[in-house]
Amino acid sequence: MNIAFFGSALIAATILDHVHREHPVSLVVSQPDKPVGREQIPTPTAVSSWAIEHVIPYTTEASVEVIDKLLTQHAIDIAVVVAYGHIIKKQTLEIPRYGFINVHYSLLPKYRGASPVQFALLNGEHETGVTIMQMDEALDHGPILARGKVTISTEDTTISLLEKLTAVSIPLLTNALTGFTQHHPVTKTQDHSTASSTRRLTKQDGFIKIETLTKAVQNKPLEQHDIPDIIKEQQCNNVTIHNFIRALHPWPGVWTINKNGKRIKIISSLIDDGILRITRHQEEGKTPVRTPRDYFTT
Repeated sequence: MNIAFFGSALIAATILDHVHREHPVSLVVSQPDKPVGREQIPTPTAVSSWAIEHVIPYTTEASVEVIDKLLTQHAIDIAVVVAYGHIIKKQTLEIPRYGFINVHYSLLPKYRGASPVQFALLNGEHETGVTIMQMDEALDHGPILARGKVTISTEDTTISLLEKLTAVSIPLLTNALTGFTQHHPVTKTQDHSTASSTRRLTKQDGFIKIETLTKAVQNKPLEQHDIPDIIKEQQCNNVTIHNFIRALHPWPGVWTINKNGKRIKIISSLIDDGILRITRHQEEGKTPVRTPRDYFTT
């Protein structure tokens, strides 16, 4: 069975590396090289780098015509999509014999869209998971092939939760592909009436007022106007702020402006007997440091 893999992020490269051992990939599609570092050196995505290292044909073209031609030339039977970053057109979805399957980091139909891991943390969920689904032309809408659950701890950030979800996704995807090789994949229709969606995050989503942090670490009551816009509909308490900090780490990152007009990045926090403690921060132009208990109270 000829398999194409569409992906860009590091988690996609990790999944690709494991899956390729049991189900060899014939073609890789990723995003174009992006400028990295102070010198803005064009750098391949993690998935492109994997393809180069393993001498697998790959493209970074987003053109429908180019991708469709490659899928046909390589006689692709099924395509896998993991953190690719582009919408795939209906005509492209129909080229492989078994279509496209997607690895989505939520228990669909909950948290469709671009930021399912971050929104699960923002909302204080205790559980999330991975869904392997057959793609159709609507976003995260197609029938489900497999799901696996993951417990969320109060210390999890987006980084640690992604690691958990990636570990669960590998056997789920491998087994799903095995089902296609044996010509008997079983799917279940999503309950679209219970669907919820997420959106792509922006840098501004990470802003929090310095006054809000001061109140929170002093365990003073928070009011609605204190709460960052992205969590306006939630309860005004320290746990909400803690969830906000861990959900947006490492990107877009939670940040504030001090009384001197300097930006401060909030890296990590914890809840200690109901009180919010900022544990690491980074002042503008400096390196990250451990946060003194009185840092936001003086």
